Amino acid sequence: MDGNDYPPLGGANYSWGTSNYPAGLNKQCGVQFNVSTVNAKDISLSFDIRATTTASKYFRLQFTTNGTDFIDYPASDVIPSGDAGTYKSRNYSLVGFPNVANNLHFGVRIVTEFESTALYGTTNDANYVGVTNAYSPNGTISYDLVTFNADAIAGSYSPPTIGAIANLTIPDNASSNITLTVSGDTTGAAAQSLNQNVLAAYVSGNTLTLSPNGVDGVAPILVTVMNANGDSAATWFYVTTVPANQPPTISGLMNTNMLENTNLTIPFTLWDDHTDMSAATPTVFSGNTTLVPNDGVHLTFGGAGTTNRTLTITPVTNQFGTVPITVSASDGSLEAS
Repeated sequence: MDGNDYPPLGGANYSWGTSNYPAGLNKQCGVQFNVSTVNAKDISLSFDIRATTTASKYFRLQFTTNGTDFIDYPASDVIPSGDAGTYKSRNYSLVGFPNVANNLHFGVRIVTEFESTALYGTTNDANYVGVTNAYSPNGTISYDLVTFNADAIAGSYSPPTIGAIANLTIPDNASSNITLTVSGDTTGAAAQSLNQNVLAAYVSGNTLTLSPNGVDGVAPILVTVMNANGDSAATWFYVTTVPANQPPTISGLMNTNMLENTNLTIPFTLWDDHTDMSAATPTVFSGNTTLVPNDGVHLTFGGAGTTNRTLTITPVTNQFGTVPITVSASDGSLEAS
């Protein structure tokens, strides 16, 4: 991409305008700022960003601890359609991020991102998406008031430790708890969900609680711990929420009549939220075994899948009367009749 050539900063109020972002490069084009954090900790960053309608809708903050390799901030960022053409503020905390404090080679860059990675793989659109219109390299992104904040390191700097937390998948209707593994000098912990639409996160003691909102998606979770000296450590992981298991449903069966010494085949529908419908196993029970015994001769199932199921009833020869028939289905954990 090209940066517009403005006079040196100072005196007048200038922003940094950029354009010509190649369409095929994901998280490789943007602006970069190298800032030494020697003798500084609790680093944070703020800036104002303005994008035109055809600029990339998604962007990502990245940071480096060796001056060469860049690491993604846990969450992507988005420019809402209503913000096109106007400056909006962004704030990022890097408090406790590994090797960010007291580092001569620290730096950040802000890069444009494909929709597929920005939305954590919940879409397969591996392209830039424009803010309101189709993406174009002619779109411009401008930056202003880029500010780094930090606290001075007074005395020794010895952050606590926090164990890595594996990515996990949980139902979208039930809370989950995780026990944090932290060093003995830790005095407090905090958690932040970087996608509040999907779930909330909070810490009590060393227990991290994830509370889904009934929405399926992916949420980055940032966990930060602090010790008595005020030094911090952070880790992050990703939580995917999926639909909770629902019991099977059976439809199409109803009260009916049949003639003596005949059989009757009734079509019915069996549905379950498992992708593989063979996971839902139907069973049948006769409430009058004199008329219709409970065996594989007088009560039989046919078909497979969702809509092609059948139940065939064959009464005992020369018997007549009323028999209640109960059909049930189980998916291995939940059952319906």
